Parts: sequence; structure tokens; C-alpha cells
Amino acid sequence: TINDNDPTVTMVCQNPVIALIKEGTFVDVNGDMCANVGETITYTFSVKNQGNVTLSNVLVTDPLVTVSGAAIVLAPGQEDTTTFTANYTITQADIDAGQFTNQALVAATAPDTSVVNDLSDDDSFLDDDPTVTDLCVNPSIALIKTGLFNDLDGDGCADVKETITYTFTVVNTGNQTITNIDIDDSLVNVMGGPISLLPGETDDTTFTATYLVTQADINIGFVENTATVTGLDPLLVLVSDISDFDTLVNDRPTITILCIDEQIALIKTASIIDENNNGCADLGETIIYDFVVTNLGNTVLTNVIVTDPMVTVDGGPVTIVAGA
Repeated sequence: TINDNDPTVTMVCQNPVIALIKEGTFVDVNGDMCANVGETITYTFSVKNQGNVTLSNVLVTDPLVTVSGAAIVLAPGQEDTTTFTANYTITQADIDAGQFTNQALVAATAPDTSVVNDLSDDDSFLDDDPTVTDLCVNPSIALIKTGLFNDLDGDGCADVKETITYTFTVVNTGNQTITNIDIDDSLVNVMGGPISLLPGETDDTTFTATYLVTQADINIGFVENTATVTGLDPLLVLVSDISDFDTLVNDRPTITILCIDEQIALIKTASIIDENNNGCADLGETIIYDFVVTNLGNTVLTNVIVTDPMVTVDGGPVTIVAGA
């Protein structure tokens, strides 16, 4: 009005807006190119004033990590990429999942004391997607199978139905938890299991097996075979390994040596045929020889023949099993 002296006030639109980008970088502390428990993810935060008013008390919080950095002031259009940082320590659950996901929040105070905030995005100020840090996963398992011959009768050599005791050492050689671990062996029925193993964990007591030695094994002089260990990674994908006899990195068969004891014995008996029944030997009468051949060893003997420099021996060749 003409009669008053009030100042002229022109309203200016205020638009307080803030945005946050959160980025995660896996830190491979031991340089093995894969994630391990206790290694870290380093987070950096980019905060930008997207509005047209100065924002004060700008602060970043995160429900899963402690964010370092004091509250700051941002002018319109100003961006800060250095004030706020955080570190997260990786757990076995994270590695089993193959990734770590979370989201931060930035809040600020506008000149009118209203509070504005924004959920972080992984690469854009315009979106609010959580930050996902992929972790290297390496599900792996290994098996060692050893065999011990049991000389049950103490004769120092292998006999049919004596036994070989097998022991199995299973190692989780990867970085993920392996569950439902079991062992299959075409030669024996493996007792024990299933079990679960954490990365680096070893089990050498759960699985055992006993094998009955056969004559065929003794004839060869050894028993040879392999076993297979299987398990499931956290995504229920099958992992497996063929056994080795002494290392985790090879897949060689387990060979258990059996003592071979090859012996043969011969008894030769003679009977005079008194053809004229005079009670005494006469020229032209005959002697009949009988031969008893015994296999004193533990292997089958084939092509057994008897020779005599004075007579022609009839019979043979024959095969004689152990002890016959």
C-alpha cells in the first residue's frame, strides 16, 4: 500500500536434495586372488548436494559398518568423495553367499531446519540400489585314502579272508563351507558320514572301510583302487575329488602290497610189485612211484609238472591252489 513502508518480499523456491553413492572394494590381504575370512571390504562414499540450498550437518550412517568421518556442509552442486569411509570384515557366511550386500543412508539439514536424506546407490546419484560386492568363491575338496594289511594269523604273509583296513582323510581345500560330504568306493562299503567341513577343516576319523583279501589279490600281490569324495557347496552344486594315497593334489590309486610266499613240496614214494610172489625182488619186476605235490605257499601255482631222471612220470601239468 501507499501508506505503509513494508519491504518487498519475493519468495524463492527452495529445493533441498542430497544424494549418496556407496562403492565397495574387496581387499585381498594375502594375495591369493580369493576371499578369506578376516579379509576386508573398503567402502568409499560420494555425497552430493543435488538441491539449490546449502545443506549442513551432512552425515553418512550404515547399519552394517561404522562410517568414519565428521558431519560436513555442502553448497548446492558440491560433491564430497573423501570425508566418509568404512571397512567391513568378511565372514564365512559372506563367502558362502558369494557376495556382501548392504546400503547406507545420508542425512542433512536444510536452512529451514528440515531434514533430507537419501539411500545409497552403487553407481548413480539418481538411484537407490544396494551396493553388492562380489566375493571370489572356490569350493574344493580333497581325499586321501590309505590301506593297511592286517596279518590276522601272524604268519607274516597274506592269506585269503585276512583284511585291509582303509582310512580316509577328507580336507576342505576351498573357501566355502561344504556339506553332505560322503565317500563312495567301488571296492568296499565305506562307513561313516555324511559330514560338513569349513574351509581348511580336516576329518580323518569319520570314514573307514574293511576289505577281505581274495586269492586273486594274493596272486597279483597287491590290492589297488580309488575312492571318490563328494559334497555340496552353498549353492548345492556338487564338488568332488578322486582319492590319492598321500597328497591332496593328486588322484593316484591306493596300492596295498600283499606278501607273496611261493613254495612247493614233493613227496615221492615207491612200491615194489612182487609179480611172482616170492617175497623178494627179481630182475624185471617193477617199482611203482607215487608223487604227492603240495602248494605250501599262498598263491595259485600253475603248470605244475614232475620230472624224474630215471623214469618217465605220467600226468600233468596241473594247477594247485594255495594249501592244496
